[in-house]
Amino acid sequence: MNSVFALGFFLGLQHAMEADHMAAVAAINRNSASRRMALTQGTAWGLGHTLALFALVLTVVATKTNISHNLSQWLELGVGVMLVFLGLRVLVTASRKHIHYHRQDMETVHIHAHQHTASESVDH
Repeated sequence: MNSVFALGFFLGLQHAMEADHMAAVAAINRNSASRRMALTQGTAWGLGHTLALFALVLTVVATKTNISHNLSQWLELGVGVMLVFLGLRVLVTASRKHIHYHRQDMETVHIHAHQHTASESVDH
């Protein structure tokens, strides 16, 4: 039984490193002010994802059913729609940012992008 749990754990790790998961976590953490906040948000997302999958697996095992190909297709479509939504949120946020550059000395130029709050004026 331990080998089954180990296999599930390693398959879960592989699944977690897939592009859709990386994109979701990156979109969620796009405005994190610190590494600690990013780690907290990523951990919360991971736990929520794990609990949702665990509930689905328990339901399938308890009812002795399986997920049909048709339902699987709809679930994958839902994931795709969610990823498009997250990507659009990132693009909208990025479109609200603008780039400033400052000459720190005769040779060094500092460039950064930021977003002003609604109460701040924007000087271009």
